[in-house]
Amino acid sequence: MKLSRTRRAALTLANVAVIAFLLLPLLPVLMGALQSEKALQSDLRSLLPRQPTLANFELILTGGAHRGPIFDQVTYLPKSVERFPAAFMNSVAVATSVALLTLLFASFSAYTVARLRLAWVKAYAYLIALGQR
Repeated sequence: MKLSRTRRAALTLANVAVIAFLLLPLLPVLMGALQSEKALQSDLRSLLPRQPTLANFELILTGGAHRGPIFDQVTYLPKSVERFPAAFMNSVAVATSVALLTLLFASFSAYTVARLRLAWVKAYAYLIALGQR
């Protein structure tokens, strides 16, 4: 089925609107992560950071070992900062193993369904193909 140019443009615009609606709440989080705490507290109305910094990410990803210049006066860091790299790697290991196991069992299931010669299998395959559009 060939879509007209206006309908394709309307669908593209609708897709962009939905994606923007889903990603828009992440924007303040990202803007806050790119600023120091002092800059966040001093200028609440600014939409974009005046002095963006990656020091917050450096602090978290190194477990507190490398502190950027915005953390010079900080003497106390929560224990969660030190445990973040290990917790992150744990999450990566769990997510990878779950994805691989899901792929394994889903492929076994798909092979079994594809080899069956029952009446509902053809309708099921069409339904899956329709859902992929």
